[in-house]
Amino acid sequence: MIIDELVKICYEEHKANASKCVCGDCSHPRKCPGNCNDCLNEVHLTRSEGERADYNCPYLLYYYVGKYIYAYTSEMEYALNTIRDTLENFKYMHILSIGCGPAPDLFAINQFQSSNGFDQVLSYIGFDHNAYWGEIHEIIKCLLPNNKKSKIQFKQLDAIDFFQKKELKQCNMLIMQYLLSHIVYNQRQDEIESFFDSLIINVILKMDNHSFIIINDINHNLARDYIDIFIKKIRLAGKRTKKLHFYFEYKDEMGYYQTRGKKHKANDIKYSVEPKYSNYFDTRLDCRSEQYIIEVYD
Repeated sequence: MIIDELVKICYEEHKANASKCVCGDCSHPRKCPGNCNDCLNEVHLTRSEGERADYNCPYLLYYYVGKYIYAYTSEMEYALNTIRDTLENFKYMHILSIGCGPAPDLFAINQFQSSNGFDQVLSYIGFDHNAYWGEIHEIIKCLLPNNKKSKIQFKQLDAIDFFQKKELKQCNMLIMQYLLSHIVYNQRQDEIESFFDSLIINVILKMDNHSFIIINDINHNLARDYIDIFIKKIRLAGKRTKKLHFYFEYKDEMGYYQTRGKKHKANDIKYSVEPKYSNYFDTRLDCRSEQYIIEVYD
């Protein structure tokens, strides 16, 4: 599968340049911890003084892909399957993905179309403020079809700034995958509501009727607290909405799990991962997110 080809490339690049040892040109603010998984934990969990605070290392991103791509792609496939019957009637899929990272949503859509026999024209625009994703984006464009039926673009730009002044017409799927929590992690939460306002004016009000907003994020109030605010703003702008809300059951490190929304029947990833890769990357083999699927219509 195409997703396996990406993981294979990331494995080879990481093993050649940062194979569980101190990187020769490590960008860690203090000292290379000798394990990219430790750096990811710093970004996701602690962010203490002198620790890594963002994905500002090409080797870390190779490792990120190997660790998370299967889970995040699977989470998005579960979301797409809940609205399969509606998506079947789409004449085309014009997708805006904000905070796209390694584009797990694009891999999910590609697999979703293939497994359901859908052949709509696909247009995908992925935004990520992190320029370090550029090399992996170029690899993805080489792996996935880019022709008359499928146009793929990536922009290493800050979407919060971009959509203050720019608009996008006739998008019928807006995806935000692990975006809201990352904005909070980066201490930009004061910009979220104005970002929503810009998105509504320049994207959502210009979407096709009966389009979808898919928000896939951590099962935590860091992201959850902003969803009702977003929906209220959309309604105040004159659109109607219909919300689906799901979660995957899993226990966190403390043995707890949160159960807001409707539980997906399973949390297994939808891919078989070679042990060579799962052992090397400590690959996440289950789905853990909370999902909001918001239909927007007149």
